[in-house]
Amino acid sequence: MRRAIIAVIVIIVLTLALGAQAHPLKVSTSKKVYSPGSTVKIRIEGKPNAVYGVEVRGPSQLIAKQVKTDSNGVAIVELVLTVEGKYTVYVAGGGETASTSFEITRSTSGGGSARPPTGTKPPLREQAVNAIELASARLGVLKALVGNLSEVFTRYDVNASLGNATALVEEAEKLLDEARSEMEEGDYGEAKSLAMEAYEVADSGLEEAIGCAKDSLSGIVDQARNSTDNELALLLLDLAEERMGNASPDYPEDSIDLLVSATKLLVAALRVANADILADTVEKLSRSLDETKRSLEELGKEAEALKARVEELEGEKSELLKKLEETESALEDAEEKVEELESENENLKSRSAELESRVRGLERMLGSRVDTGLAAGLAVVAAVAGLALGYLIRAKLVAE
Repeated sequence: MRRAIIAVIVIIVLTLALGAQAHPLKVSTSKKVYSPGSTVKIRIEGKPNAVYGVEVRGPSQLIAKQVKTDSNGVAIVELVLTVEGKYTVYVAGGGETASTSFEITRSTSGGGSARPPTGTKPPLREQAVNAIELASARLGVLKALVGNLSEVFTRYDVNASLGNATALVEEAEKLLDEARSEMEEGDYGEAKSLAMEAYEVADSGLEEAIGCAKDSLSGIVDQARNSTDNELALLLLDLAEERMGNASPDYPEDSIDLLVSATKLLVAALRVANADILADTVEKLSRSLDETKRSLEELGKEAEALKARVEELEGEKSELLKKLEETESALEDAEEKVEELESENENLKSRSAELESRVRGLERMLGSRVDTGLAAGLAVVAAVAGLALGYLIRAKLVAE
């Protein structure tokens, strides 16, 4: 399986390496000399369905556009130019560059009058329009660069930086919006100035993004190179480094493809270098999976035992609930009995108080009766004693 993956990677690398040579970039014009106001046709031949950046530099203006080739790899750019002079066309994209030149001139007739001097500046409004178009194109390239690189870095989890490029995109957009507003208000000078400033900011953003991306990727390449001796991985790292080395702010459209390609090559190299580590990791994970399965089986048995215990506890719970109900019923009966006893106790207390009152009354009655009886008894005893004494005296007298 690993050999198949490596073979696929090699095929992809060779395809990428040969792809740039299959459709060499060419640029040409239908004529070498045009009259002012005529249509200049620029023909671009390159890769099918590819995007190329086009810059046309003249005596006092710079025009930038982006074009996409058709399925045959051909794109046509048409321009109407009025300023006389020599123009150079630069085309870049897909890892290649090409250029050509042409001239705008007004021919003389008869031995007639001399043609107007070359290099005459176009009206200020046209200069502002060209500046806004140029800044817009440059900003578009910057946004494409930031967007593509951010997307590929995120997709492949590559810890690379684009520096402050995102903030520069926002700043350039703001300046370009202000330039368009000034253009609508008729202040063409201010519009041109703001557009040129937007271009410079976008250009700085390209330098920032490309420079930081190259530095970040180079650091990752160095770390990878120091951590592997896999020949295929080292070859992929060499290719990635070569692509990064060709990236430049001078050819930003081309740099997008170069840096994206370098990132993919770097990721492929890291995957190849980590193939053995991944195999060991898979083996460890397999062992860990077996241990996990055994643990799950043991946990299943414990779960069954716990389930049986739960059922047992549920039975005990039912019995306890039944006993609790019986206890609560007995408690209610006892509470009723206590209430009855308390009521009876109150009655007994009342009767006891009544009896105590009656006893105290009897005691008072008995006390008075005892005192009277005792006095009568003493009187009787005294009378009997007097009779007895009188009898004894009489008897003694008789005896004598």
